[in-house]
Amino acid sequence: MNQDRAVCAQNADILTQTIEYLGFLVNHSKSVLVPCQKIVCFGFCIDSVEFKVFLTEEKVQKILTKAEVLMEKGVVVIRELASFIGLIISVFFAVFEAKLHYRDLERNKILGLNGSTDFDKEVALSESSLQELRWWSQNIVAKNGKLIRPIPVTVKCRTDASLEGYGGIEIDSDRHVHVNSRWSYEESQHSINFFRVASNFFMFFKPCIMMYVVLVLKYSLITLLLYLH
Repeated sequence: MNQDRAVCAQNADILTQTIEYLGFLVNHSKSVLVPCQKIVCFGFCIDSVEFKVFLTEEKVQKILTKAEVLMEKGVVVIRELASFIGLIISVFFAVFEAKLHYRDLERNKILGLNGSTDFDKEVALSESSLQELRWWSQNIVAKNGKLIRPIPVTVKCRTDASLEGYGGIEIDSDRHVHVNSRWSYEESQHSINFFRVASNFFMFFKPCIMMYVVLVLKYSLITLLLYLH
């Protein structure tokens, strides 16, 4: 890589000549030797200007079409459902929120199989599965594009909660930002998982924390899916 197009072309020539000199064959028909800022590879468009990975238009349309077909049917062959799930898993590299919107479909598939390996059986899609299909149908175009290099974390917080109250503190910082309080009567009627997620919520909305863009949370995936999905 280089900011100068001519230098990039020269580097490509040197690399090609070196590989051939060492006895390897270069498949010129499948190689891109002309410097470019966007390249399509395995159904993904890699953009070195925005520094993101995007799905190709063809793959986006494939997701939209399959999602619409499954929603229209309601009762589907498990093989079709498994095929759509596989398609979703394949786009993890280009859709940041993809991992949050396929597990109900996966659960629906497993319940439909009921321990068997007969993928030609039919299964009725649950309401939660239909919600995930609607998410893909409504959001895949807008959500297409994922940063190649994640944004650096600027704030790290540690929180905990009990049945009585919660507390949180910013770590790796000299500011000693913290929150703590007891639950109100209405809040105390929830479960411990709610308390743990709520403690993070209150830590986030501390004014001096909200000035920052990126925070890191280490949390139970199941808990977050139940309360934030």
